[in-house]
Amino acid sequence: MTDHTPDIGRMSNEELADWLATDEAVDHLLAKATVLDGDVLTGIRQAHLARDRAEKELIESVAVARRNHLSWQAIGEQLGTSKQQAQQYFGRRIDA
Repeated sequence: MTDHTPDIGRMSNEELADWLATDEAVDHLLAKATVLDGDVLTGIRQAHLARDRAEKELIESVAVARRNHLSWQAIGEQLGTSKQQAQQYFGRRIDA
């Protein structure tokens, strides 16, 4: 099986978030983990940082959508959630 792992360092936040949500990413990260604590902990840290980058990009995207008068309903639909949940979660983050 050929390793089709993208060059993570060259990926946009959106591309990274999309890739991290795939089974391919999970399989790749598990395959790269070793018994050595340092390597495993480095992998955890890298995944954590990637998740933080994706979360920041998502919050900024929602803020831009709201500044452009898009409804919480439309945003919630894109996130697969209700408008109330979207507004509850993102409202306080983009107003801060």
